[in-house]
Amino acid sequence: HDGSNSYIQDSGTGNLYVKAGVFRVYNAAGNEIMANFTQDAAASLYYNNGVKIATTDTGINVIGDVAASDNIHLTSDASKITFGADNEVELLHSADSGLTVSRTSTADDVVTTLTIRSNQATLTNNEAIGRLDFYTNTSAGGAANGTQARINIDATASYSSTLAGSRMEFFTTASNGTLALSMYLDDEQNAHLNDNKKLILGTGSDLQIYHDGSNSYVDATTVGHLFLQTQTADKDVRIMSDDGSGGLADYIIADGSTGATKLSFATGGSSTVKLATTATGIGVTGNATFADNGKAIFGAGSDLQIYHDGSHSVITDVGTGNLYVRSNGGG
Repeated sequence: HDGSNSYIQDSGTGNLYVKAGVFRVYNAAGNEIMANFTQDAAASLYYNNGVKIATTDTGINVIGDVAASDNIHLTSDASKITFGADNEVELLHSADSGLTVSRTSTADDVVTTLTIRSNQATLTNNEAIGRLDFYTNTSAGGAANGTQARINIDATASYSSTLAGSRMEFFTTASNGTLALSMYLDDEQNAHLNDNKKLILGTGSDLQIYHDGSNSYVDATTVGHLFLQTQTADKDVRIMSDDGSGGLADYIIADGSTGATKLSFATGGSSTVKLATTATGIGVTGNATFADNGKAIFGAGSDLQIYHDGSHSVITDVGTGNLYVRSNGGG
């Protein structure tokens, strides 16, 4: 003892050995264990008389939190971190590929959940709730180092006890490395694509649905037909448009209950069928109007023609046989 501190000092050659089946270090009062070393068992370090770290036959056990000022390295390809009293969740290292979150339970209906949580006291409209970035460390292909894709979750309202809402945004990177919004899902579960961004279906990008900023398109770009169909019994396929008064009206109806195809004229908030196919031909409601030299032609060989040539009205029989004008009335 030097008047201030006590020492055990081995100042000669060789090692200093302390041999014991159980070796303990106590505080000065002798009422708290600071360290305990047991033969063929654990070496334990204490804090305030409680074990905080202890060796095991496979590594170490830590009781409480671990605070590291630098990296933690798990050097084995089979490394994993386990969570829970029963080690029921594992974070596994998959050699040369990445990490896997796994449940050890084999029970049915057990869901593995990974949660990204925001602990903000308040959330306001358009404020970020969470974000997942996909990052690269290469400039190959002209793309700059950094985030190449992103999933972003934003609030769509100022949260309260009665109000909430979220929007999920998907960002991708163009060939020049610019990160931009590709699409998003709103708080009413609708999917949104910006102008000139297409919903593309088919291996050869065969069907494309998009809006170009002015007009909307359903575009079949390759081989094959474009089918618009319903398989519901007795229901129709309807093509509707503005009725001239700010409302919607039918213009073309494929009537699933009658088999007719109907063409309508719309005005004043309603539409009226003007031409409909029937089992024997067509039915016309109203007038059939032909321009000058436009002909109503009858017969397999265009035998009978009725038209106006701009000056005169003409009924012409150009085929074989006679031209009859008949009346079944008497008198």
